[in-house]
Parts: sequence; structure tokens; C-alpha cells
Amino acid sequence: MAERVVGYRRRTGCRAGFEYGDVVALKLQIDNWRWAGVPFYLRTGKRLAQRTTEIVIQFRRTPFVLFRNTAVKNLETNRLVIHIQPRKAFR
Repeated sequence: MAERVVGYRRRTGCRAGFEYGDVVALKLQIDNWRWAGVPFYLRTGKRLAQRTTEIVIQFRRTPFVLFRNTAVKNLETNRLVIHIQPRKAFR
């Protein structure tokens, strides 16, 4: 049976009308030649529906088509997804 949790704003001690952040997202960049132009996104939150930890690497789109019959508009970027928690996996 799922645990019942009181909403964050309904707890005692929270000021009425004050906005508490439940989710944070950051876009970080490293200032050196090797990582120039590569964004790192970090997202976290409390009491989300699912607890997961994963690393997603999204590769850049190819500058040209290797096979003549492939329409450029149908090409998608490749992604490597590494699941760390709750189940370890690679996709």
C-alpha cells in the first residue's frame, strides 16, 4: 500500500501564499576548449512520482546522410541513456 504524504504547503510552519520550489533545473557549461558548447542539464525535485537517476547523452545530428534514400527530415539524434537507479541498464 502506498504511503500517504501530506502536501508540502499543508505542513505546519509554511507561510501562507509563499511559493516553495519543488523542482529545480540547471543548465551548466564548462568553460574550456574540450567542453565548449556542450550543455549539462541537472534536474531534481522532491516527492516526484518516480525516483530515478540516469545519465542521458544526446549526440549531435550528423552533418550529412550516409545512405542516399534516407530523407534528412527523418533523421533523429542518437541518445545513450544510462540508468543508475532504481534498475541499472543501458539503452
